[in-house]
Amino acid sequence: MLQLPKLLIIWTFLLSCFTVPVIGQIQIEGTINDNFGNPVSYATITISGNNKGTVSDINGRFKISLSKPDTLHVFYLGLKPRSFFADTSGIYTIQLAEKSFKLDEVVVFPGINPADTIMQKVIARRSEHDPMNLPSFKYTAYNKFYIALNRDTLEYFSSRGKLGGSAGNLVKMAKKSNLFVSEAISEKYYKAPGKMRENVLTTNISGFRNPAFAVLGSQLHSLSCYDDFFNIGNIKYVNPVSPNAEKKYFFLIKDTLTAARGHNIYLITFRPKAGTSFSAMYGMIYVDGYDYAVRKLVAQPTTQSSQIGITVRQEYDKLEGKYWFPTRLQSRINFTDKVIDSLPPFPIMIGYASTSIMNPRVGVKIPKSILRRQFEFSYAPDVTITNDSLLQQYRSDSLTPQDLYTFKLMDTLQREIPFFRWMNDLPLLLATGELPLGYFTLNLKESIGFNLQERWRYGLSLMTSYKVLNWIRIGGKFIRSHEEADWRYAARAHLNPLRNGVLRLKYQYQDETSEKGAYAFYNPYRLGMYNLRSFVLPALNYVQGHEAALELEYPRYVNLRAKGYMEQYSLSHTAIDTLFGNFNRTAVRFDLRYAPGEKLGNLGKYRIREGAGGPVFNLSYERGLAVKNDDVKYERFLGRFSYNLPTRFAGTFRIMGNAGMVTENIPLELAFNGRGSGKLHFYEPGVFQSMPVYSYFHTRFVNGFMQHYLPIHSHQKNIMFSLTTQLGVLYGDSRDSRISKISSQAKRGYYEAGLMGGLMNPEWGQIILGAFYNFGEYAQNDELKNIYLVIGLTTALDW
Repeated sequence: MLQLPKLLIIWTFLLSCFTVPVIGQIQIEGTINDNFGNPVSYATITISGNNKGTVSDINGRFKISLSKPDTLHVFYLGLKPRSFFADTSGIYTIQLAEKSFKLDEVVVFPGINPADTIMQKVIARRSEHDPMNLPSFKYTAYNKFYIALNRDTLEYFSSRGKLGGSAGNLVKMAKKSNLFVSEAISEKYYKAPGKMRENVLTTNISGFRNPAFAVLGSQLHSLSCYDDFFNIGNIKYVNPVSPNAEKKYFFLIKDTLTAARGHNIYLITFRPKAGTSFSAMYGMIYVDGYDYAVRKLVAQPTTQSSQIGITVRQEYDKLEGKYWFPTRLQSRINFTDKVIDSLPPFPIMIGYASTSIMNPRVGVKIPKSILRRQFEFSYAPDVTITNDSLLQQYRSDSLTPQDLYTFKLMDTLQREIPFFRWMNDLPLLLATGELPLGYFTLNLKESIGFNLQERWRYGLSLMTSYKVLNWIRIGGKFIRSHEEADWRYAARAHLNPLRNGVLRLKYQYQDETSEKGAYAFYNPYRLGMYNLRSFVLPALNYVQGHEAALELEYPRYVNLRAKGYMEQYSLSHTAIDTLFGNFNRTAVRFDLRYAPGEKLGNLGKYRIREGAGGPVFNLSYERGLAVKNDDVKYERFLGRFSYNLPTRFAGTFRIMGNAGMVTENIPLELAFNGRGSGKLHFYEPGVFQSMPVYSYFHTRFVNGFMQHYLPIHSHQKNIMFSLTTQLGVLYGDSRDSRISKISSQAKRGYYEAGLMGGLMNPEWGQIILGAFYNFGEYAQNDELKNIYLVIGLTTALDW
């Protein structure tokens, strides 16, 4: 039997083993906020005197344990660091004040910058950690997006007496309701190389039933942080995790934490180096010191509007002990305005978009039926019917009282106020250029226009919407010509027999005018309100007759069209070719368009095109049939190649080439005009700015355009300049001697060079000014007449 002292010693030892940690550990938790009360994601909290610490989560929350009372240091880029002493367990709210962030701040190292060494290791292993290099993966995502009055900011100024009496009402509204809330559950599939598909299963959208609103937040930035470019708001920025980034970005180690496995986590800030002028971001990267992989990323553009600013955040976890994979994506949009004259502008509204990635699985087999789909993202047939059980299953955070009230309020407004019902169809306007008007859509481009022959044209061009019938649209137009006092009209029917809209049948009967010698390439996704050249066309055809087309979007990246014409062409009073006279055109045409890598979104019956992603090829063959005595018999071949090549530091290079040939003797109306823009002083891509309209017609031609677009950013002044150089070349002739007599031929080459400069201030947009110069065999003797001045809004357009 043990003696009593020994029992006391053993009991005291055992008691100390279990009680010392409980008594000695100080449990600290809390939230990091900015001076407006908004949560600060990915702030570092470190213990004084060592590398132990933690990082706040995406909602600004943190937890840390102390063995004894100690000082904690809090850091976040762009906010003033703060230290506080923690001696008791509890919940802390830490507020970080804003500071001026100077992009031209210089830090000098006596030798090699250690942050460069770390980032070079990250870049060296980026192919290993890039999720797009995995053989395949799939996951389910919960997407939430909301816009709200910035309650914390309003309360901050209101409590200090800085706002007027109306502030109280705004604060009450902000506490009660958001302005907009949407939820969506989607499944994403990927198979290397580059085959990505996302299918939205269900949505819950305040006030709207159009599923396009549900993906607003999830499309704001890139999924992977390892590409050469990082997309924010569909604009490409040079990724700091890309080859040789240390030559353009300045990296700085701001903190070092010790992870649970004992290795380091490096907090590295980045910003463009002084004197650089590329499309840059600034922010923070948390680097895992064992794998040299990105754990967290915070970034925002260096050049953006002070009224609308966006910050993106990404969080990565290690799957199965070997794959680094994104698990949380977030974007914050600040809508800043100067509400009170005595106060600086502050964020009056905020938008939050978050994507929680759940159940990611790597190396899974992706069904071929999914990979064969044409579209980058699509929707389930019943996507607008909210599946509450599915949302509840994947919802990462419960809906707040403000969210619930927003759904109730906005649904009521949508039922009772016509404006909100019209807003539900806004994606149709963005995707097609058609203005939704209840059960009809208005084609703005056709309803009003101008050319030098008819002068102003005005009227109505309407089609029924899919609210009437989901498989067919019917309509037409009545347009009055001001100069000729005549009516132009058309009757149309568009049939969509398949739910996803990949097969379309179109019919039209028209009595209209058209450009002489025009040629066009099939592109069902081309947007744009107007063809600017139509404003300066001095002579047009009168065309009356039937058109029918069968369009198919299949297989992947391919568009096919078969089209038939039975039309009568009549001479106008401004006719150029009077020898051939009136004629009939009975013809069939076949079009092929191939755009590998093109990203498309399927919004039911209409599409959203996100970008080419690679070269685009067009081929066309048209044959005139001698059905009637006065039909023109011919064969017409057309081809086009275009490619946009963005580079990280040298801007974007664009090339486009067109070629065509027509056999037999044909009227001038069916030849190829030179695509001169004549008196048009507005820049338009793919035309010869210095060439007079209708000055060149050919039966065989080849032309090419080469352009270099170079953005030049002034990071300190928040201004972007651009420099665009362009070269256009045209060769052509005519085997029809009659056309050669009434029109010029570019047998020896028509050459045109252009130089354009642009200025873009995020507060008011961009404007470009430039000059084009015609040189070579067909230049005029008076040099001043070879120079043509243009103005425009942008040259940063996909060809």
